[in-house]
Order: sequence, then C-alpha cells, then structure tokens
Amino acid sequence: MKKYLYILLSLSLWQYSCTQEDIFIPVDEQGSHQEQIDVVKKLAGLNILGDYDLKIKVSWPTDLDPEVKEIKISYLDQGEKKEFSVTDFSKPYTFEVSKFQEYPISFYAINGAGVSSKPLVVSATPKKAYNEDLLDNIIAKVGPNTVQFSILNALAKSLELNYSFVNVSNQTISGKLAISKINEVLLINGLNPTIPQVKFSIASPDGPDEKILTINTNPILFESADSKKGWTIYTNAANSSSTVSKLDLAFDGKVFDKTNATYGFVSLNYPAATATKEVYMTFTKTRLAPKDARYTNVELKDPAGPYDKIIPLNLNIYLIGGNNVSASEVYFDPLNTVQVFGIKENNELVELALKDIPKNEVLPLKDYKISIPLKQIGELQVYKGLKVQFNNKTTAAIGIHEFVLEGYIYN
Repeated sequence: MKKYLYILLSLSLWQYSCTQEDIFIPVDEQGSHQEQIDVVKKLAGLNILGDYDLKIKVSWPTDLDPEVKEIKISYLDQGEKKEFSVTDFSKPYTFEVSKFQEYPISFYAINGAGVSSKPLVVSATPKKAYNEDLLDNIIAKVGPNTVQFSILNALAKSLELNYSFVNVSNQTISGKLAISKINEVLLINGLNPTIPQVKFSIASPDGPDEKILTINTNPILFESADSKKGWTIYTNAANSSSTVSKLDLAFDGKVFDKTNATYGFVSLNYPAATATKEVYMTFTKTRLAPKDARYTNVELKDPAGPYDKIIPLNLNIYLIGGNNVSASEVYFDPLNTVQVFGIKENNELVELALKDIPKNEVLPLKDYKISIPLKQIGELQVYKGLKVQFNNKTTAAIGIHEFVLEGYIYN
C-alpha cells in the first residue's frame, strides 16, 4: 500500500513540475481525449515569404479546411518568444521581426473546440528596407571603358538614384537617375581603372541609403588553352595533310613553345593570287568535334550554343612559316591584309578591323605578332564568335601559330 502511495505521490509531483504545454492532451467539449489535427491536411498550401522592411507575409491556402477556426503563429525573436493568433484567412497576414535573419516559425491549426494540430515549422527570411534591398541587387557588367548597371526596382517605385565616380581624368562625376520601371539601366563611361568604384545613394526620411560598388574593369586575356578550350573552330585553309597542322594547335596556349611547322596551323597550299582563307572561332562553352583533324567541315562554322558572348577588344595573331622561311621565323608581304568580323547571334557579320601587314622582311617568331584593335560599335556590342579572314594577294603562305583574344565575357 505504501508503495502504491509513493507512486501516486511521484506522479503528482511530476505533473506539477511540467508546464501545461508539456502535458497538453486535446479534449473535446465533453472532456474526452481527442487526436491532434493532421497538420499536413489542415495547413497544406500555406505560403510564407519574406517581405520588405523586415516583414514576413503569410498567405493562406484557398482551400483551407473549414474545421480550422484559428491559426497560432509562434517564433523566437532575439531569444524572446513571440506568439499570436489569426482568425481572418480572407487576406494575407503580415508581421514584423527585428533582424535580417532566418526565422523558424511554428504554425498551429486550431479547430472550434480548441483542439490544436502539431506544429508546422517553416523558415522564412525577411527582406531589408526597400531602398537597401534595391542597392544590394544592382548588377554591374563591364565593357570597354563602359560599365552597365542593371537596377531591379521590383515594386516599380518612383525613386531618384544618385551616383558618383572618378573618371579617367581624375574628376569626380556626379549624376541622378530617375527610376520608375521594374528594370532600369545606367551606363557609365570613363570609369577610372585605378579607382573603380561607383557610389549609389537613395534619399529617404531616415537619411540616405548608400552603397559603394567596386568594379573589376580588367578585360580577360584568352591566352591559355583552358580559357579557349570550349571554342568551336573552323577553317577553309587547312593543310592538305590530315597528320599535320591541326587548327586546334592554334588554340593550345603554347604561344612560344612551338619550334616546327607541324606544331601549329600552317597553310602550305595557298593558291597564287587573291586567295582568301578563313578561320571561325565561335565562343561555345563546349567545343563541337570535327569530322577530321583539320576542322574543315562546314557545320563547325555555326555550332549550337550555349555560348560565352564576348565583347572583343584586341586580337593578337602569332604567325609561323612563310616562303622559304623556317618555321621559327615569319615573313610578311606588304600586300597581305587581315579582316576581322564579329559574328552576332543571328549570324550577321560586323566588320571590326581591316589590318594591313606592312612588313616585307623575315622576323623571329617569338618577337612578332599581329595586334589588331577591334572597333567598338555601340556601347556594349557582344558577339558569339569572330571570323578572321586572311586576304593573301601573293603566293606567300601565312601560317597561324596562335590566336590570343582580349575582351570581356558578357552573359
């Protein structure tokens, strides 16, 4: 008997040491125990999103079970438990939190008898203040002497964006941009590459929101084999032999390592007079394989994407060979010219350069290259590839040793 009393006493002490929430068992109006509401069934379709100004927005499912009369929301905010109930499900419910961080939030469905479901826990992160969020999501794309900023004004608010930067003449340039559309674009020309920063600010009643963006203005040098490995290449000027002079060797990044005519793309079979030879390089992310080692099959001229669209600045062409000249030297005839065309996505060709070769002498290969500045048409003109055309007006052979391109990727 004493043992039985000890057990009852222990159970009583355990009951009073627990909170009501710890030992809560749902009951109906008659006091009978009830199973908890199936949270998956009752709250399916709940939508919780972070909103601007540290708010979290809850949208209720349109087919919310009619048994649900109340939804309790509970979460911790800086260690303090926040809890409140919602009974109007005809419109979204928004509440504010104190910090920009992720919040695990518990939702309890409660029926008319006060029976609660188990918690549905959903994590949500609020957005910052609208102006701050706008400034944080400005995207900069760099071109020759130009930076293009894309500004996401998600709510299409009418705002005035202030900006300032130091130009190449070390002058501070300031301006204002009135924005009202969802997507706005700002072009800045002449950003000083040694001080490549642009300061943005938006005035607000609490003072200006500010953001300083540091821009990498340096172009990419497509010189290594890895930087060019995806490009698809084509030529109509391959050597007649399939065992030597593969075009892909002109994209292997070994600019000064080649010591003989078989190590590089060398065209030994030019016909005399007005011969035109072409090389296409399409900036594909994956190289389309040729049918043979010479890269002459015509489908290589127009491979499918995806592409790296590039703003080209300069093309350097290292040459090899020539008439009775060793493979470690080059010979240039004054009548030869090189043309470079940009290939647009619709395959339209845009002439970017026509370069004379004003040499009539033998030069060491290592010390000579043709450097071709490429014309900029428009602020940020991008291309999916380049066509290089060699207009050989004599019987002199021109062999391509390596292509090196300087420019910007603009995806």
